[in-house]
Amino acid sequence: MSAATDVTLVHSSELMTNYLQAEVIAPDAKFAAVQIDSGAALLVSIGTDRALYLTAETPAARSGWERANVSAAQVASDFPGKAVTCKDFAVARSAGAGKAAIDLAMVISDGTDDHLYLSLGNSGDDTSWLRQPAWVAYPFDAAGTAVRSLQVAGIMISDASDGEYVVVDVIADPSSSEALVSRYYIDSARSGGSAWHPHRLTIDLEASGYVSCLGRPAGGGKTVDGLYMAGRVSGSPQFIYQPLYNAYDRNLPGAPSLFGLPGGAAVEALATCRNADDSSDLYVAAAGALYRMASDDQGDDATPVELFANAHLAGIRSLYAELDADTVVVWGLNGSDEVFYTACPAADLADGGAWSVPVPILSGVEQIAPFVNSAQSSNTFFAHTGAGTLTKATKSPDTLVWSFHAVTLDPPDAMAPARSFSSYTTRVDIAGADGAPASNASVSISATNVTSVWINALYHLVGPEPVQVTADAAGALTIVEPVEALSGTRLTVVYEGVTTVIDPMAGPFGRLTSLTTPAQLSGATVTAADGSSTPLVPPGTSDADLQLVASGNGQLAKAYASVNRPPAIGAGAAAARRGGLTVSSPPDDLGAVLIDAGDLLCWVADRVERDVEYVARLVQDDARQAWQLVVRTADLTYCCVLDCVEQVVAAAQWLFAMLKTAVTDTLAYLEFVVAWDDVKRTKEVFVNLVSLFLALQVDQVEVLRSDLDRSIAGARQSIDGWAGVGDWSGLGSTATTTVGAASTPTAGQSAPGSLLAHHFASNAGAATAVGSVVVPDPSPDPIAVLLEALNREGDTLGDAIGRLDQLAGDAVAMPLEELLRGVVDVVGDAALDSAGTVADALLDVLYDVATATLSALETPIHVPVVSDVLAGIGVQEASLLDVVCWTAALPVTVACKAATGAAPFPDDADTSFLIGVRDYETLAQAFSPPTAVPRAAAGAHLSPGAEALVHAFFHQASGLCSLLSAIVSSLEAADELADNGWSVPSAVLGAIGGGTAGLANWLAPREPVQNHAVSLVGDATTAVRLLAKLLFSGPVQKRFAGTVALRGLSVSDGRGVGAICDAVLVIPALVCTAWHLHELSAKPAASERTVAILDETSSLTSYIARISYAVAVNTEGPPRAVAIGVMAGANVCTGGLQIAESAVR
Repeated sequence: MSAATDVTLVHSSELMTNYLQAEVIAPDAKFAAVQIDSGAALLVSIGTDRALYLTAETPAARSGWERANVSAAQVASDFPGKAVTCKDFAVARSAGAGKAAIDLAMVISDGTDDHLYLSLGNSGDDTSWLRQPAWVAYPFDAAGTAVRSLQVAGIMISDASDGEYVVVDVIADPSSSEALVSRYYIDSARSGGSAWHPHRLTIDLEASGYVSCLGRPAGGGKTVDGLYMAGRVSGSPQFIYQPLYNAYDRNLPGAPSLFGLPGGAAVEALATCRNADDSSDLYVAAAGALYRMASDDQGDDATPVELFANAHLAGIRSLYAELDADTVVVWGLNGSDEVFYTACPAADLADGGAWSVPVPILSGVEQIAPFVNSAQSSNTFFAHTGAGTLTKATKSPDTLVWSFHAVTLDPPDAMAPARSFSSYTTRVDIAGADGAPASNASVSISATNVTSVWINALYHLVGPEPVQVTADAAGALTIVEPVEALSGTRLTVVYEGVTTVIDPMAGPFGRLTSLTTPAQLSGATVTAADGSSTPLVPPGTSDADLQLVASGNGQLAKAYASVNRPPAIGAGAAAARRGGLTVSSPPDDLGAVLIDAGDLLCWVADRVERDVEYVARLVQDDARQAWQLVVRTADLTYCCVLDCVEQVVAAAQWLFAMLKTAVTDTLAYLEFVVAWDDVKRTKEVFVNLVSLFLALQVDQVEVLRSDLDRSIAGARQSIDGWAGVGDWSGLGSTATTTVGAASTPTAGQSAPGSLLAHHFASNAGAATAVGSVVVPDPSPDPIAVLLEALNREGDTLGDAIGRLDQLAGDAVAMPLEELLRGVVDVVGDAALDSAGTVADALLDVLYDVATATLSALETPIHVPVVSDVLAGIGVQEASLLDVVCWTAALPVTVACKAATGAAPFPDDADTSFLIGVRDYETLAQAFSPPTAVPRAAAGAHLSPGAEALVHAFFHQASGLCSLLSAIVSSLEAADELADNGWSVPSAVLGAIGGGTAGLANWLAPREPVQNHAVSLVGDATTAVRLLAKLLFSGPVQKRFAGTVALRGLSVSDGRGVGAICDAVLVIPALVCTAWHLHELSAKPAASERTVAILDETSSLTSYIARISYAVAVNTEGPPRAVAIGVMAGANVCTGGLQIAESAVR
């Protein structure tokens, strides 16, 4: 970090296992999908409990989807105490001149009769209605018609923009075995006095043997929707169109038009495609072919025109069509449970050769619900697969690559296990023009694919059109893209006009394509987390096949380089880039059928799934400077042009699939594998030494009760009037450089290293204790004394805290000597004495409960996601101390191995000692210089270099805790409730972060304070602060609730009192820091002095964070928000300074 620099965006990406605590939604009995104006999806479904649900895709939500039972309230109101079910529903989205409207219908069955409810004209923009649509009941009231039992056979809603057309099919005679249908249209306004009006059919239709869809022909004053109908009666096919009513007289039936297919073929499925004038083109699937009837060619006796025949059009179960801009898309689900689509430019719809070749996109599908995303122009469908999942499939308009994601809901409870998945995980660290991390910065992100990602644990739908997201309090973004295949998504991140393009695939793809010889392929192994390995390529693979893939890898690398151009940004950019693309089949593959890359890759995936043998190869088209992928099976050959990196990467996995290497194995080979044994040793050193250090502080409480006043008196005598203190010029350029200049918070940060920290910051607020919790129980008398001391010293302390708060806002950007002068001006004898009085009272409280306070750290706890990651490596039960230490140990270990190739704590005697030592005295002795006393008598001593390692590690760990505190403490302080879920994790982070820095300085001091009295005050303040930090958290903080009168602050609850006590302890700590820097200014420049200066500077910024926290939790409104921002920035700076200190050798 520097005092004045440019905006920087630093990123790290890796293919790695990641985790999400969410429930994968099970497919419902029936579902449909529409989109709201933003392009997000809305699923309507009947659940397995036979209730009607709306499931909304929800950006910036945890799971990405929110589900609501929208029939329950109406059922409870209209059928109290009765067992009723939702039998059927319909939904349509219509886009008129204004905003889109979403219309809903549901049918409720009470076991005897069915009941119709409509909710019409719902906004497609303001979706506040989603949780509780306004339903209106429409009892059967058709004039002159009586029914003994109303049995609804089906319901439809039109997507016309000029009116609401609702059609209900009713079983004419439920007692008849023929079950013929009577059809009604609904006048929701009841303009003629009734809502139900008969639509008199000119043909007979059986309830289970017909297909229908709403629409209308063009021209001729046809301003009313009607029904296209096809079915059989007594085995004979029938196919007609009939308006719902006569456009000039509703009491008269509309004139029907009879249609017929060539050769008398029977219609299998129908779909209408609404045009801008509300007329409809009709698409018909029959006998393995797709037919079209243009809206202006639907007169009586008209015959649909065959567009093309295709094997995938056999046995069509459902058909859908939609016009998007200048393209028509038709989707189908065939008898082989395959989803396919075909698309054509709107100008060429009559030309069968202009339609794309349909191939299977997804197999094993039972239901689909498609649409074209209007915001991103992406082909989208939802599929209920035989695997029992609901999958969202999206084809990106630029890359043409398909992505597939499960639809997920929030977990039922905090203990629900997280699911693991392969992902491209990217960490972006953002710094502003001042060099400081851009806390909570608004950042623009666009993507080459339209896909689902999680950004800082919140769901987002990204694509070429930029979306705005917010960095965390540490100025970081963690972007997780789940993947089931090798291809991922390039990202473009923009902040303050500075742009960076991130290609998370580059590293893994490079590793894969580096296997360019048969020997390299045969020798490649997949390494598991436990260290075991398996061959990437099955043993016995022929040399010819190995050579084919090895050569293909070399070609893939060339293709990747040739198409690696900057991504298009914005909705129109993709179309512009593809507008002039002209391709042809390779000269030596004239029989190949040219299809687009995304579809071909899905077809190959289907071939692999069906275990069909194929050969894939790359061909370079020099004339067009393009690469083509050619795939040949026994009976088909397809080819495509590879013109972007996403397509090239996707092609690579199917090259390897020829060797019978599963996609999962390819991903496992390329994924970053955490060496958890190395991380575990680092964590065990961390936990053991921190535990010993904190236990030492407990042991010191009784000594401090008797010695603290004397130590403060000695320190006051030493600094009386700050004689001779005020000139820090001896610090050199450090004195005139800003406080945050040396901070390096991003050093060593990486996507895999931040795995646990990312999930801890997102989930610690939902942590749950497992088993009994030890709650400290301080007696009331010392608490009363503490509150009385705070009130008695309130004026002095309030003035000091207020003045320090004024310094805090600009402290990180101040020159060090300017900040020190401000501190010296505030912290005088009176403030020091008042702080001593409060510290005495705190010690009296801690005397009774210090041991119990530490016990809270050992309580087993479950942190969502984090505990699941640990359970995956065999850690079934962990305390909050364990979890925090794991969280810090991972990035330290990952960074150390990346830099040196070795773990920070190897499996050796030094590490075994540090893990196994059981008392602080023995530990401290091991860090003391060797003496002439024989080793057996003197105790253990660490090998050369171990002391420096421990010093560096614990300062780095302290820095990581401070960076995490910037996020967690901000969330805690922002919560209006004092007793919130973030309270204990925030306190533990503060205690461990402070304790690790203190431990490093005690075990391996670098130019420590020389003045004995000042040193004693510093040690005492550290001890009291660490224990008090833990005490004032969780349930026990309620015991400290009371009113404390401090100038400018409103202190009324236990959290506020604890924060004030912590701020008061800053005063003696500031004295020690200012004095120490004064001593250091007289010493010659050296690395140890540099370490000490960095350490004391980080102490200053940590004091700023503590003062700001006290202000934040004891104020409201804008001042609270400002104080939280200052606190977060100071914590980040502190962490960066501790990390910088750890790097000095």
